[in-house]
Amino acid sequence: MEPDAFLLDEPLANLDAALRVGAGERALSGLQEVAARNVALLEVEPGTEAALRLARRAQPAEQGVRVPFVDVHIFADELASYGPEVRVVEPAALRDAVLTRLRSTLARHGGAA
Repeated sequence: MEPDAFLLDEPLANLDAALRVGAGERALSGLQEVAARNVALLEVEPGTEAALRLARRAQPAEQGVRVPFVDVHIFADELASYGPEVRVVEPAALRDAVLTRLRSTLARHGGAA
């Protein structure tokens, strides 16, 4: 290896090591901050799979439960998988994403929206 290449590699190796220290904690903290800003108000049918799974993350609300989420698309996929067991009250963007998934599923299986 040429000396110049070694000098370039050395600081990068140290930088990578410095970034790795505490990376997991920083990532978790960042996800918690995002989830604190994104909270869905849901109405969940009691005694269902949705109620069981969402209860782990839910906080009671006057009209259903409030559930924090990180990514609207991933959470919309999850909620759509519960079908009629869940109704998204807010936010509207999440409700629209769930409805889009449900309508797409209905259309793929020959139903009318």
